[in-house]
Amino acid sequence: MYWKRYFSHHILERGYDYYCDDVICDFKFDRDTITAVVNGTEDYDVEIRFYKDAIKSMYCSCPYAQDMNNCKHMAAVLFEWEDYKSGDSRFNSIDDKMNKAEDFDEINRLINLADEKKIKEFLSYVLKNNSSLFLRFKLLVEPKKLSNLDMNSYKERVINIIDSYLNDDEYISYYGSFDFYSELEDFFDEYIDAMVKSGLYFDAFDLSYYIFTEISKIEVDDSGGARYGIEYRYEKIWEKICDNIDEATEEKIYEKLIGNLTNLEVYYENFFEEYLMKYFNKEKFLVKKLAYLKLKLEEVKYQEYEYDYEVGKWALYYIEIMEKLNYSISDIFEFCKEYNYNSNVRIYYIYKCIERSDYEEAIRVLEESLILDENNMFLRKKYRIELKEIYKKTGNIKLYKEQLWYLIIRDDIGNLEFFNELKKQYTPEEWNSVREDIFLILKNSFNIDILYKEERCYERLLDYVLTSSSVYKLIEHESILKDIYPSETLDLYTKLLAEMSSHTSSRDTYRQWVSYLNRMLDIEGGRERVDQIVNDWKVKYKRRRALMEELKRVH
Repeated sequence: MYWKRYFSHHILERGYDYYCDDVICDFKFDRDTITAVVNGTEDYDVEIRFYKDAIKSMYCSCPYAQDMNNCKHMAAVLFEWEDYKSGDSRFNSIDDKMNKAEDFDEINRLINLADEKKIKEFLSYVLKNNSSLFLRFKLLVEPKKLSNLDMNSYKERVINIIDSYLNDDEYISYYGSFDFYSELEDFFDEYIDAMVKSGLYFDAFDLSYYIFTEISKIEVDDSGGARYGIEYRYEKIWEKICDNIDEATEEKIYEKLIGNLTNLEVYYENFFEEYLMKYFNKEKFLVKKLAYLKLKLEEVKYQEYEYDYEVGKWALYYIEIMEKLNYSISDIFEFCKEYNYNSNVRIYYIYKCIERSDYEEAIRVLEESLILDENNMFLRKKYRIELKEIYKKTGNIKLYKEQLWYLIIRDDIGNLEFFNELKKQYTPEEWNSVREDIFLILKNSFNIDILYKEERCYERLLDYVLTSSSVYKLIEHESILKDIYPSETLDLYTKLLAEMSSHTSSRDTYRQWVSYLNRMLDIEGGRERVDQIVNDWKVKYKRRRALMEELKRVH
């Protein structure tokens, strides 16, 4: 089970450090639940539940996890569990360790004892009965003599892996996808990487391409992102291939790749197109790619709006190759004008104008783009920022402030960075009036609370949080509000918890309620309020056994 995806790289490293420091105690594991205590700043309780070999829920009593984060203590326990499942030596008896060592010594003793004839006879028997080991052995002994029959055997092995994970509906489920891609990664490591090391570059490309072709024919629930592992493997192998192939092999790979892209599912078609464009940079390939891109552009040039992305993608690839072939800037600009209706092409053109200090032309196209992409907030923001920077660089302060104003009230509503940048353009007396104008325009904005906080308008901030009735906004601003308005903060927690508790929920939700109660304890008057809530719940919801158990976690 691929559990590490649930944690950031930093948290995984910290969790691994804890695991190595042996700070996990009371580790218990039954069929679907792990419990343990991790000795950190304090002793923290960890509980991890599984369902059908997947993590269902994780809990830790540390403050970081109480904010709905997956913490280092959880990661440490999962490292411990992983070794427990694989039979790590720390979970075995001394006799077990001795047996393992003795087994290894026994293998070496028997090999040294056997004569060459017996070893060959045994090896012959094993290889006849295990096609996977046979293929690995042949790569090891005769890497330069792979036949078509051998390649067919490798491809048959790929099909067997796929078939072993397909269900009756010809579909690989979310739960099976992690092991499926993991087994394909092992295949890459055992066979394709070995081909690359042996100089069989076309065979390595052909087999890896075959894998993606076959994956394209099936449905896989990859919502967990497991396929990125195999893509990473392919990327590394592709780099090795392209760094070492001769011209004839490069030509052979190029022709096969460009002639078969449409046989792939759209995701993998795009995946291989990226490599087609990234590599094959000799002049003859660049000329061929330019012709290929011209055809692709003709296919989508006058299509409906949904093809706009495709136009931009192919056009930018076309421009990139024009640059590599040293086309003049005037030729490139003529091409840009032909595809001026596409935002990606216009953005390229704008940046080139700025690079050449042609600010007047850049401003013209930016203003035009604001109209053409009126309904795209992301692009409007991008254009405004470029206009802002141009006006700042050219000393047009009035228009510079105007772009900041539009960014704050329309194109990137309430952005704190732009808000403070605009503030620097005014005296304190002038700013008060400008700020109030902004507050008035954005009074119903979902994130005006950030500006209230920045300007220390705490009474307005409190009103916003009370009106929002959002526990997430309350937690976000609790550190400020609890000291200035403790009673109001507790009132809102009490109100929200009353609304939440009116319906039965899951144990995970009950734990979240308890975390809110523990937060209330840090507020003046919180102990009395929490005791009142807990006592009320013990009477009112005494039949909710899970809730009663979780209430024991109130500090």
